[in-house]
Amino acid sequence: MKEKSSKGSSFSHRTSKSHSENDLYRKLVEHSLQGIVIFQNNGIVFANKTMEDISGFSVNELLSFSPDQVRDFIHPDDRKQVWKRMLERIGGKNVLARYVFRALSKDKKYIWLEMYATLIEFEGAPAVHGAIINITEQKQAEAELIKREATLNSIFKAAPIGIGLVSNRIFLKLNEKVCEMTGYSQNELIGKNARILYPTKKDYDDVGSEKYRQMTEFGTGTVETKWKTKSGEIRDVLLSSSALDPNDLSAGVTFTALDITEGKRTVNELKSSEERLKILFEYAPDAYYLNDLKGTFLDGNRAAETLIGYSKDELIGKSFVKLNLLDKTQIRKAAVLLTRNARGIATGPDEFTLTRKDGNQVFVEISTYPVKINNRIQVLGIARDVTERHRAIDALKESEGKFRNLAEKSPNMIFINKRGRVVYANKKCEEIMGYSVEEFLSVDFNFFKIIAPDSLDQIKKNFSKHLKNQEVAPYEYGLVTKNGKRIDAIITTQLIPYGDDSAILGIITDITDRKKTEEKIMSSLKEKEVLLREIHHRVKNNMQIITSLLRLQASQIEDPKIQKTFNLSQNRIKSMSLVHESLYQSDNLTRINFSDYIHKMTTHVYSLFRQDKQVIDINYDLEDVYLDINKAIPFGLIINELITNALKHAFPSGENGEIELKLRQVESGEVIFYVKDNGVGILEDVNIKKPETLGLQLVYDLARQLGGSVEFEFEKGTSAKVIF
Repeated sequence: MKEKSSKGSSFSHRTSKSHSENDLYRKLVEHSLQGIVIFQNNGIVFANKTMEDISGFSVNELLSFSPDQVRDFIHPDDRKQVWKRMLERIGGKNVLARYVFRALSKDKKYIWLEMYATLIEFEGAPAVHGAIINITEQKQAEAELIKREATLNSIFKAAPIGIGLVSNRIFLKLNEKVCEMTGYSQNELIGKNARILYPTKKDYDDVGSEKYRQMTEFGTGTVETKWKTKSGEIRDVLLSSSALDPNDLSAGVTFTALDITEGKRTVNELKSSEERLKILFEYAPDAYYLNDLKGTFLDGNRAAETLIGYSKDELIGKSFVKLNLLDKTQIRKAAVLLTRNARGIATGPDEFTLTRKDGNQVFVEISTYPVKINNRIQVLGIARDVTERHRAIDALKESEGKFRNLAEKSPNMIFINKRGRVVYANKKCEEIMGYSVEEFLSVDFNFFKIIAPDSLDQIKKNFSKHLKNQEVAPYEYGLVTKNGKRIDAIITTQLIPYGDDSAILGIITDITDRKKTEEKIMSSLKEKEVLLREIHHRVKNNMQIITSLLRLQASQIEDPKIQKTFNLSQNRIKSMSLVHESLYQSDNLTRINFSDYIHKMTTHVYSLFRQDKQVIDINYDLEDVYLDINKAIPFGLIINELITNALKHAFPSGENGEIELKLRQVESGEVIFYVKDNGVGILEDVNIKKPETLGLQLVYDLARQLGGSVEFEFEKGTSAKVIF
């Protein structure tokens, strides 16, 4: 062989071989998938190109290693043994040919190497020929396998749900959670028939027939039943089972048992909360109603029936437009408020004039609050009849005499304030506030002392606006009575002529009782929202548990085809779990931003199916599209199937590639989702219109469920477009 060359890996063999044989040998070494090195005189005298890929050092760098650098290349814990064997081999001793050791790559990371060494003659002197492969991933996989086995065993022992194995309904293996749920010990259950846990034989028979029917038909079975603990307590349980061999149920069935007793209690509490809310709603003193975002009435209380003259049956299902409650000007005003409600914004109080069923008009003050019921935004409206107040203001404009007559009979507090001094207060002011009329009219009376501290700045600001001839809309503020009691009120003010000057006319409506009722209702709504959020959280957690159980089950199955089915099922459950996780974490329980969802789902699927050293660029072009849970779950499953198919089948040999994802919602409301890869395309024998695989069948079925369609194209890869 020649001395080191500038290329480092070029050589010829100085033996009796022919020139063509040398060329062949050189080509074999140069293109070997193994790293080839030759050690001589405590240094590296030859290395092929593959060693560059393994070590990160160039061939020239390897050939320039000093003896110390060669030793430093080997991990300190392996150095002594490797170096000793090398020297012994060069010295002619018969030592093991296989070396497994760690080496320091150029990027300062230790890698595991496996080398097979042979003694050769190089340049007339003994040398060691080493064939090296990188086994780092194998070592990591071995370590991960050990770790995973320990993790699975730990999961079985510490799982928060019961896990077990039965054969012919005889308990063979159980974790401690089953014992905790039932009160029985392992010795009391293992070897016993499952009948021991059922309150009645009918419960036992029903579970057996239904669960084994499902397993025979679908491979898994899930039923809700009741277990009787050792102490006699009846618990609600959700059982999920899967056969070790779907063709032979007697081979054994794994099961999980989830205690759902508390969950069912939560549902019952939710129903009780709804009943309490209904009572508060029905008997509120003001008109309470629910409508959708199109203005269609969904519910109304007794006060609402009284206010507009329609019965509840006549009201529900009709909009305020169809009932002719508002004129055209006020319809536009109501539409603006509904738009704000749709964005989650409360409105009011705003004044409207309603036309009753009998043709009479009433003036109302309406406040609206967007609420979430059954995953949809609805509008809770509170309408207070202010007809008397409105008429009082009109009458005051006509004459002072009529004003005083109406003011004294008004159920509202009425006052006139001139330059900070009260010059008129009706009897209602005296009755509610505790000050006599004489005290109100006294020169020494400080008007601002009856204003609650948190409303003082607002009152002064609005009074200042009046003095500048600016209109001020009705607003809420707080009052403090003579005995220190706080009153919540709505005040309507107007600048009026008063003698040769101007003054502020104020009409105050005591809404303390109404505010308390509103707070109770809003508290009940908040309680309902918390319960809904908790249900989403529990559903998400239960799906994660099911995913973990499937992963545990898959690890115990040797058949790759069955393992693949389990893994695909895990991904489908993950897609649904992400929906509930998104709802639970979202401020809006009614809809999900699918731009964020697709990023999360793609990251998850990519981590599962990307092959070693494979680089697949995911190009996102996603608009913000919001969907409710009824569409989110089937659409999420479609996304999972299409992205999974692209990652699994488009690049079967580990090639690099690109996947493009687009999401749009057009003006008509249609959602368009587009997946395209530049992979190998579809096989000729696959009928895309009538697929045999469960994945594509799901895509078509779920698209039809959404009222949409799926289209495929196969030019320069595969593309799929879902429209619904």
